[in-house]
Amino acid sequence: MEIALSFLQGFGDVNSGRKQQVSRCKSVRRRRKFVVAASSIDDELGMEQKQRFYESVVAVEGDLQLFEALMCISDGEKKRIDLDYHRNQMDAWSRELSSLVRKDNGDPFRQLGVVNQFFFDELGFRLAGNDDFYNPDNSLIDEVMRTRIGIPISLCAIYRELCHRATDLRLEGINFPAHFLLRLRSPHIYIDPAQPEKALLRRSDLQGMLDKYFPDQPVALSEDMLRVVDEKEIVIRVLRNLKTAYLKANQNEEALSVMDRLVLISPTTAGERRDRGLLLHIMGRRKRCVQDLEFFVALEKNNPDSVVLRALISRYRNQPDEQ
Repeated sequence: MEIALSFLQGFGDVNSGRKQQVSRCKSVRRRRKFVVAASSIDDELGMEQKQRFYESVVAVEGDLQLFEALMCISDGEKKRIDLDYHRNQMDAWSRELSSLVRKDNGDPFRQLGVVNQFFFDELGFRLAGNDDFYNPDNSLIDEVMRTRIGIPISLCAIYRELCHRATDLRLEGINFPAHFLLRLRSPHIYIDPAQPEKALLRRSDLQGMLDKYFPDQPVALSEDMLRVVDEKEIVIRVLRNLKTAYLKANQNEEALSVMDRLVLISPTTAGERRDRGLLLHIMGRRKRCVQDLEFFVALEKNNPDSVVLRALISRYRNQPDEQ
């Protein structure tokens, strides 16, 4: 049974909170900020990796290197990856694609056609099947590069990285409902790297996608659904997908590690602290559980979830951890 996931789904979504603003600082000051941000994380085993994530993602000012950030996610507590190997692999793919694109005349449609042939036919990337869709590996960039199987957002990340390295095409992430997409900045062409048979989309095609994803209730395409997201928002969506995948697989330790990263990147988002607190409750780690839940109810005094959580806090306060 997916105990942790079903328990967490009993509580509503919370979108309140503000993004942490980190000013430019020297490495010593950055480490100090990490210590403060990680004060609610007691996992010494993974602290080195979390600090690398903090410095590569959270504390970055200006443009975030998405590929590097996603490798920091893969380089987790339970598995170390060879970062240089994956950088070299992406470099090799990019060089090969660049040599193919140079044979083109620079037309964006023709360039995207070359990219699609290379991505789908040469490299063999494809969407995970329904039976394996929520496998956590499909959200981990190193595993997607190895198996060539991913979910929409991880396929988009690799496709975008290849384009930015090998061509002059600049692609933006689109937080489309239920299915992450890319869009060429100019002219506007929508791209779905999870759909080899029709990877290039017009705006009119997007309504058909909504009809497919929401068959029981009509959903009209709106501008908000086509909002461009920055690299940090992409990282957050990847982490949330990974959190769901680990919870579905009852891999609570791994889910907790992902939740720690979500709190690092978005420390004042109440919903993330609530979700982590509830998982800690399930895992019997009462002290940290109470810290997170107290944080949530302080920010969300009028949220219906707070009534239940206050009772849990009262029950657990001053009790020792069970493990």
